Amino acid sequence: MRAMVSRLNSAVSRLFLFAFVAVMPTLVQAQSVNEGQAVRALTTDSSGALLVLRQSGLFALDSQNTTEIPLPPSDSGAQPRSMAKGGDESLYLAGPGLGIWRYDEASKRW
Repeated sequence: MRAMVSRLNSAVSRLFLFAFVAVMPTLVQAQSVNEGQAVRALTTDSSGALLVLRQSGLFALDSQNTTEIPLPPSDSGAQPRSMAKGGDESLYLAGPGLGIWRYDEASKRW
């Protein structure tokens, strides 16, 4: 029974990864916000929206909607360089002079 569940989980994981890889370039190219800027990092939020970190900000892409998520405050003007989703589904940003910030999706603040 465990072997069947393991194979099913593996198959579902591969299907999700394939779908994500196939759809991600289209979503990123479809984003009209700051087209000339390179993407620094990508991840998804707890609702499945694609999060795109660029030099100008952090954007959530969900279907045809693009929502800007304000970046954490920085007195030195430091910008985030990396982004990750934690095991608790929280979003983390980090960068030189910025430290590590955790986004609280419920209150929409860092």
